[in-house]
Amino acid sequence: MVISKVFINKVKEQKNCTVAMVSVVLDNQLAIDKMKVNTDKDGKLFLSMPSFKKTKDSKRFIDYVHPVNSEFRKYLETEVFAAYKEMTDSGKESLAKELT
Repeated sequence: MVISKVFINKVKEQKNCTVAMVSVVLDNQLAIDKMKVNTDKDGKLFLSMPSFKKTKDSKRFIDYVHPVNSEFRKYLETEVFAAYKEMTDSGKESLAKELT
């Protein structure tokens, strides 16, 4: 499976650790929306998958979609973080990048 396109938008008003919202297209056939680029307390980037709260009062989230192996997760993170860096380095608020 190949990532065909990455769409990334900077979050204008950060209320938590989310710095950008991401969508990817896989094999020019399947889109995954609402992924998040987040930062931890040390400023390191990590990627969150689209998710929902298990119950209204719960603090636990369930991912709608997620990589099923570490190799694909690493590939996805590498491409998304590269697009995020390209966007921030250019000073843009958003980026649409075709990879194929």
